[in-house]
Amino acid sequence: MSIEIRSEDENMKPYLDHPVELIELSKLLPHEMTIRSEIEWLIKDLKMNKILIWPILVDKNTNLILDGHHRVFAMKELGYNKIPAHILNYDDEMIKLDTWYPVINIPTDDLINILKETHVIVKKVEKSNLNYELLKYRKFTCYMVNEFELYEIKGDRDKIFEIIRINFMDKITYYDNYKIALDNTDAENTCVLAWSYGKDEVRKFAKTGGVYDPKTTRHVLPFKVKKIHYDITDL
Repeated sequence: MSIEIRSEDENMKPYLDHPVELIELSKLLPHEMTIRSEIEWLIKDLKMNKILIWPILVDKNTNLILDGHHRVFAMKELGYNKIPAHILNYDDEMIKLDTWYPVINIPTDDLINILKETHVIVKKVEKSNLNYELLKYRKFTCYMVNEFELYEIKGDRDKIFEIIRINFMDKITYYDNYKIALDNTDAENTCVLAWSYGKDEVRKFAKTGGVYDPKTTRHVLPFKVKKIHYDITDL
């Protein structure tokens, strides 16, 4: 199972002042793949404790799942029809869309050699040339970085991360802050910094039935969500 490292200080945010509603699972629109081991862990926990600790987050206009894909699919597998949710306005400018920054426990050269099978274009540049802001313009797909080296990679973003997922899922640590991710690179650990999709791209893709790789999107919220400890036997 991969690891998540969160650095954002949630204590500085107010709690979300919004009701929890029950929403039908069949109406929800996913946009990311799930990780099977995480679903299995959730199913085991829900069977044992019958408590859903966190509500999911859903867009009020499209029923797009903003947070909680694994909870949704675990509840479906257990035979439930509804799930507690906060229904939010995804168009609210205070809700930001970013991505996760994986650090993979593999030397950079080995990772690039595997990715070359997808016909990516690799350009080695000076480490001092790293400029995260350039990613926003999508001149290239991602940086691959270790302690001493920097590469610009051009290719299919989804294909690159699919290969990383298939080959290295158990060797990935995901960071919510790219600077902290970079601080955790060395000769054996490679950071991949990629641009983030936009909200409209995510919605359009999801409406076609498409799903991105896990950890493609990371929603940055202006509030923190309260635990609800919802008794699922009431559903």
